[in-house]
Amino acid sequence: MEWKIDSHHISCPYKVPTTIYIPIEIYELCKRLDEALRSEWVIYADVLWVLHNKGILVSPYVPKQTASSAHVEVKESVDLPVAIHSHTPVNMSDFSATDMEYIVANSEVALLWVRDGFTKCYHRKKMPCGERLLVECRTFPVIVLHSSIPEINVDHLVSEALQKVERQKTVVEYGYETIRKLYSRDEGSDEEYLYEDTG
Repeated sequence: MEWKIDSHHISCPYKVPTTIYIPIEIYELCKRLDEALRSEWVIYADVLWVLHNKGILVSPYVPKQTASSAHVEVKESVDLPVAIHSHTPVNMSDFSATDMEYIVANSEVALLWVRDGFTKCYHRKKMPCGERLLVECRTFPVIVLHSSIPEINVDHLVSEALQKVERQKTVVEYGYETIRKLYSRDEGSDEEYLYEDTG
């Protein structure tokens, strides 16, 4: 059987990038949460759709959660469509497999914050058939001046987060061989090294 080249291929007309506008107050909130918590965290928000592929984040909410430098677990049910998740290591600029399964799969819009900015954003866009298509987003900071959009009190949200986020320490034990390869320690010692994230 001879294969023929189909020159009439058309890409999905719905897979256009979504643009998410993020108020500068949410940028400030994320940065201050990083400085205050020094761990992973999750905050939720609503999204006000201006067009079918353009939305602005509004009404951020900090849920009860337990968090460490490598994990976060939300302890309450939240009915908001946007999840903002953070990673502490600078080299973790994408959602992990666990994040994709739990955070991205259960949010209409999911954003990842690393250190000083958003590194990844996904929109689970609802298709005319009823299924959802995962589309990458572009993000832009904005100054919101419209009176119909509620103000964001960053000081209050940070204060609330310090009460709602329970910090956990991450303890990882390594054998000598692993430590020697990672840090080029002197040979001859077989003791175990303990790394503790004291936050």
